[in-house]
Amino acid sequence: MISTRCQWNKKWYPYKDILPECKITHCVNPFNIPEDSFLQEKTSEWTKIGMVKWYECKNKLNGQHTMYFEKDRSSSEFSVLCKEDGTYEFTNVRENWPTCLEDIQCDIPPPVPTNEEYTLKKDDGYVHIHYYKYPLPETALEKNLTSEYNHTTFSRNYDASLTYGCGAAREFINPDGTFHPIQKMKCQWNREWFPAINNLPDCEWVACLRPPEPPEGTNLVLLDWQGEVVPFGGLARYACKRDMFFEKDPSILEVNYVCQDGSDGSRNSLFIRNICKFSRKFFINK
Repeated sequence: MISTRCQWNKKWYPYKDILPECKITHCVNPFNIPEDSFLQEKTSEWTKIGMVKWYECKNKLNGQHTMYFEKDRSSSEFSVLCKEDGTYEFTNVRENWPTCLEDIQCDIPPPVPTNEEYTLKKDDGYVHIHYYKYPLPETALEKNLTSEYNHTTFSRNYDASLTYGCGAAREFINPDGTFHPIQKMKCQWNREWFPAINNLPDCEWVACLRPPEPPEGTNLVLLDWQGEVVPFGGLARYACKRDMFFEKDPSILEVNYVCQDGSDGSRNSLFIRNICKFSRKFFINK
């Protein structure tokens, strides 16, 4: 603001003829913030020429941001330059406004792998879920689920980590024919899983799920098996029940059956069961 005074000599002082030129010093009319951007001004004061006006995401708690830009989770604030002509530097008003989000959702993850051989829950495939609840994640939450759970309900928000397992006696097979026991995937801020997979790799048998059950009438019992899977090449040991002997050779104390990997063209544990069927007959020694 300036002022001038009319003197007795009929002259204005200090400005005799014209006032000094007015120059733009501030940007005073910022653009309207889109409601769906969830942004707010950091300050409503006028912005000086050559300086920037700051905006930030809403819903701060205790001075901490709980929302982040949709395309950059490392940011919750941005600025626009006040230009010499008194306007803000926006080339495209709508596209320049970032959108603030509290959380995101990745695509529905794959279901837990399973197999008809898994009659016991302990043998079933599984997924271990490690996830957070927002806006202020303080403690990681975890849960283990088997194939009975609907995969559409699995946690799939930002930073959720899913670790899949095929189940007992099976592992994921790589394109080069090697195996890996688990498959991990993590939900990124760009709404994509990493590694980016739509389906889990195939699961293949790497062991026998359990030794075969002796057919009725053989009077055989399984020795030294505590419920673990039997690796390929491992043995299942059987002996006659107490006071019974093998029909063709009473001196034999036990018989062994080998867990095979199906390398002759047969496949999976169904084959293993079939080739492990007992061919001997047993009788009570009289």
